[in-house]
Amino acid sequence: MNIAILGGAGIGDLLTQIPLLKKLKSTYPKSQIHLLIIKSQNKELLDRCPYINGYTELDNVYLNVLKTIIKLPKYDLLIQPFPSSKKELILYFLIRSKKKIRYKQINSGNKKMHEIKLDILKKINIPINNEDYKLEVFYDYNKGVINNIFKKLGITSKDFIVCIHVGARSGW
Repeated sequence: MNIAILGGAGIGDLLTQIPLLKKLKSTYPKSQIHLLIIKSQNKELLDRCPYINGYTELDNVYLNVLKTIIKLPKYDLLIQPFPSSKKELILYFLIRSKKKIRYKQINSGNKKMHEIKLDILKKINIPINNEDYKLEVFYDYNKGVINNIFKKLGITSKDFIVCIHVGARSGW
C-alpha cells in the first residue's frame, strides 16, 4: 500500500503525527508511507523517523507545488490528519489517491492534538488502544548537541527546565 500524509512541517506538527505514523506502519507493515509537507526545518527528525519511507517538501510557490504534485505517484491512501490552511486544502483535492480521509473540525472535547490525529484512523476501521497514543522523539543522543549547549550555559541534569515554543500557532 502506498500511503501519503499531507501535513505541517513544524516541530509540533511532526511530533504529534508520530503515533499516527507508527499505527499505520504496524497495521500495514509492507506499506510505503510518505509525508508531503511544506518546507521543513526539522529534517533530522524526519530522517530519523522509522515509520516513514520518505518525504517530499512542497515549495511555498504555487507553480512549483503544482509541478511537484504532477510528478507524485497515485497513492492508495491520502490522509490529512489535522485542520488545514486553504493551501493544504487545495493540495488535498489535487493529490491523486484512490481513497482520501481528512480531519474535519468537530468538537474534540479535551483530546490532545496527537490523539485527534491518531483517531482519524478510525474512519478506515483501524482500532486504536491506549498504548497507541504514546509520543516518541527521535534524537541522536550520540551527537550530544543539546548536552553541549546545556554545558555551555551551565545547566546540569539537576536543574529544572521549562521550554516554551514561541512559534506555535493557537490551539495548543
